[in-house]
Amino acid sequence: MKAAAVRQILDRPGMRSMMSGMARHLGPTGSGIVVGHRTYQPGDDYRLLDWPLFARTGDLHVRKMEQEMDLHVELLLDASASMGIGTPLRAFDRARSVAAELVREAVARRFGVIATVFRSDLIERRSGLRGPEAMSGMRLALQNLEPEGSTDLPRCVRQSLLRDRRRRMLVILTDGCPDPEAVRLAAHDAVRSGCSMRVVWVEGTPLEEHPALRRGPVRLPDGTSVDLRSPEARFRLHLARVRRRVKALDALKTLPRPAFDLLVASSTAEMDGTQGVRDD
Repeated sequence: MKAAAVRQILDRPGMRSMMSGMARHLGPTGSGIVVGHRTYQPGDDYRLLDWPLFARTGDLHVRKMEQEMDLHVELLLDASASMGIGTPLRAFDRARSVAAELVREAVARRFGVIATVFRSDLIERRSGLRGPEAMSGMRLALQNLEPEGSTDLPRCVRQSLLRDRRRRMLVILTDGCPDPEAVRLAAHDAVRSGCSMRVVWVEGTPLEEHPALRRGPVRLPDGTSVDLRSPEARFRLHLARVRRRVKALDALKTLPRPAFDLLVASSTAEMDGTQGVRDD
């Protein structure tokens, strides 16, 4: 995966200062940057009163401070059965490589990194990834994992938010099979918790790009299925269903207040954040 595509996922406006913080939030203490004032209310911390302003105006005002904090990134990797579709490269294989590149880039930027694998429930969660040892451990855990089961994205996001209350960026790697309504609910929970969310749609290698099919139409053997259609035809139908869902997700981005960003990682375009779906 290209480095520019990885940076596109993790990039966000940073702080123009000498400190290492990568995000801003309103802080409860007096350490930070004054960004405004509000009228004093009974019960407010008197240490935040702006006494020079009181000397000039005679009114009590509380300073609104803005602090710097480190940016935390959590990767949520879909390991449901639909991620095993694709020939010769499955969607899950591509998602694992994308996740490894994202973790490597986030560690290089000194972000706090959390890697979570989910199906209908959280099955593995690794936090505090630092250095090559953590990278090798995560890579080994992903290599021994096979996609199976169903997908429950809202439940997974909700459990992750309950386990860790820190504000962070959620990056979801999935094949687009979760319904648009499920993604909308997950984004709603993330925004309510003060987190941002990015959905990366990952697809496997389409059969039309399989090396064997370049020599002409080939009917792939399938002796275990009762479906009389060829695997190629079934896979094309699956891709059509997935792309319809991705188009619906892309339509959610056009709302007045978008809750998440949608990017596409496919075999022909490494990362496309403007089109939302690849047209073949």
